[in-house]
This record gives sequence, structure tokens and C-alpha cells, in this order.
Amino acid sequence: MSKSIALAVICLSTFVYFSCLSTEAAHTYKELAPDIAPHMVSMDSVPDSPQNRDMRYLYDQMMGTYPFLPMLKRAGIDWEQRAKDRLSRDYSDYGIHSDIFRKTLDGLMAGALGPYGHARILSSYDYAVRGGGGDWDESAPDLPKKRAMAFDPEGPYKDAKIRAQIGGPVLPPMDLSMEDRSDYLYLRVKSFSLAPSQMADWNDRIFSFYRDYSAYGKPVIIDIRGNGGGLGSAIAILFAPFLNEARGASFRILFRDSPLTREWTEGLEGIMPITEISGPIAHPDDLASFDYFVNFTFFMEPLDGSASIPHGPLYIIQDRGCFSASDALLSWVKATGFATIVGVENSGGDGILFPPLYFKLPNSGFIANISWSCGLNPDGTYNNEVGTAPDILIAAGEDPIQACIKDFLGKGVFVP
Repeated sequence: MSKSIALAVICLSTFVYFSCLSTEAAHTYKELAPDIAPHMVSMDSVPDSPQNRDMRYLYDQMMGTYPFLPMLKRAGIDWEQRAKDRLSRDYSDYGIHSDIFRKTLDGLMAGALGPYGHARILSSYDYAVRGGGGDWDESAPDLPKKRAMAFDPEGPYKDAKIRAQIGGPVLPPMDLSMEDRSDYLYLRVKSFSLAPSQMADWNDRIFSFYRDYSAYGKPVIIDIRGNGGGLGSAIAILFAPFLNEARGASFRILFRDSPLTREWTEGLEGIMPITEISGPIAHPDDLASFDYFVNFTFFMEPLDGSASIPHGPLYIIQDRGCFSASDALLSWVKATGFATIVGVENSGGDGILFPPLYFKLPNSGFIANISWSCGLNPDGTYNNEVGTAPDILIAAGEDPIQACIKDFLGKGVFVP
């Protein structure tokens, strides 16, 4: 069964957006790029040291690429001014490869940005763990290889000598529990943080549970409260076994023109100038901060070679702690209506966007990981700003599981 599950296709993954993109006929990026000037910013007062040049380089890339500055201003955060204050300091006493300098760079981004998108600084040690590939830290070339080997024993660093050095793979736990509660099936999924080598087992466990306990078409409650995301491909198996045909959800994704986005959108079709966007926009003045958008569709497809598993009503429980891959799943559910979302509040968002990009800082060799795009919910609000709204909004302190039970009993669902 592993093989058939592995063939399930999900286009709602934060790691496979490009391969699953469905776009309308439009201009290509290369046709438009020469007509749009990048949003680069000059600052002559930055102290001249390798450390400060890295800070300046990071600032320029953020100002030209990061899409959430208008949202930060609405939240009362003037990131540009905060960044300029930090840039005016002298960091030459910090070791260029030191962790304190990495944390200082990280503070320029994550410390000032709040909950909008991805923005962090990684060492090559951590970069390897995050699955970005590559070995960019020439000062310690074996370290990311060891860590990548520990994270994914079948990845690019599976050399036997490295395996012996680390004493075998150290994989993240599968934070998953599943119960047949007589009247319904309950899955508690606290994280999608998995190594790629764990995917076959993850898919098999969930599929086998559905297959073995859904013979009578029971309601299914999937609880992802507090799930901050992880491996995007891990979300497909939660609903793919119930599909008998592909289901797609269409969104609009916005981004800015910069050298970084030009590199990461090379060959992407369907890019259109922001002036041609249509449909509801909650904050139309924000469009002046963007240059392009794409109409795209996330698809989830049935499992290859497997019949749809009988089921009753489907529910997914969320809270504000659901981000990234978790919110990608919620966004698809909300747009398709394939399940009912239950929660006391909106999700945390960050699910409708292209994968965050990586770039290397020229002097320290640290790797920046930032979001460069943002998506609109169907009603025109920014997904990163407001998240995904529940279909059944419950009061604080109310048990969301009982709310699901009340709903399916109200629909006359009877489980023998």
C-alpha cells in the first residue's frame, strides 16, 4: 500500500507549489521584468565592516522582496525604521561566523516582524536540517552533511562514513494519535514536522486507520490545534483517501519585483502585472507595494489505484496556532467545502504562498530564509494577516469535539 499512497498528489504543499501550479494564460515574467524597477533602498550611513555589510545586504533584500510590510504597519510595526536603527550600530566586534551575530541578524528579521510569513537566519547546520540542500558553510563542510544525514538517512548525505560518525539517523517523532471512538473517528495531529524518509510510514499509518475503521461511513474529526506546519506533503493523506475525483481551490498570490524574486520565478508561467488583478481586495491601497500576481489552483487528488473510503461528515478543528502547511490544508478545505472547519478563532495563516526562498549572506555565509509572496483569501483578505475562518465558530471554553458531534447528530447521522 505504501507505493499507492506515495503516488497521491497534493498541490496544497508548501514544498510543491510550483509543480502543482495551474495558471491562466498571461504574460511571462521575462516579458514584464524589464519594465519594472526593483524596490532597492540605499543607506549611506551604515558602518563599513563585513558584519555591517551583511546587515545592509539583508536589509536591501528584505525591502525589495518581503511582501508583508503594509500589514506590519497596520499592526503598528514600522519595520523599516527599526531596521535602520539597527543598521546604524557597529557590529564589527561580533565574530563574523559567531552565533551571536547570527542571532543579531535573525533579530533584524524575526524579532521585528511578528507573525507574518517566514523570516529567519539559519546556519548551514540548520539549513541542511530544513531540507534546503547544499553545503554553503565552507568553514565546516562536514557539519551540515552530518546533520542532514541525521535528519534524512536516504538524503544526499548518506555516505557510510558519515552514518558511522553520527551513530545512525535521529528522526523527529511522529506527533500523531488516532482513535476509534465508537460514533466517530478521531485523529490528533500536532505537527507535520517529518523527515522525507518518514513519509511512507506516515501515509501507511493514516490510510490503514481509515481503511480499517471507516467501513460504516463514520464521521471523521481531525484535530490540528497548535500544529505549526512542517512538511507540506504530509497533509495530503488526511483527505486524499476520501476523494473520488480531484478537487481544486483557486487563489490569487501577490509578489514584488526584485533580483531575488526574478531568480525564484524563472520560467514560471501566468505572471501578470498587479494592475490587472480582479476580484475583492480588502486593502486596495496595499497593491501599490506589489508588482505581480498569479492566479493559481491547489489540487488534491485521490490515491492512485485505491477506491474512495466510505465516510460520514468530515471535520477539522483549528486554532490560532495553525500555520504554514496546516493553514494550507485549512485554506483548501475552506475553499472546497470538503470538510467543516470548527474553532474558537481563525487560524494563524501563512498557508497561501509560494515556498519561502533562501539566499546566502556574502560575508558570514549565513542563510536567510524569507517569504516573498502572499496570498489572498477568496474574500480578498490577506491570509497571513487574518488566517482562515472556521465554518462553525464556537465560544471560548467550548469543547470543539462536542461541537462536531452536535453538528453531525443534527444532520441525522447514525452510526450502527
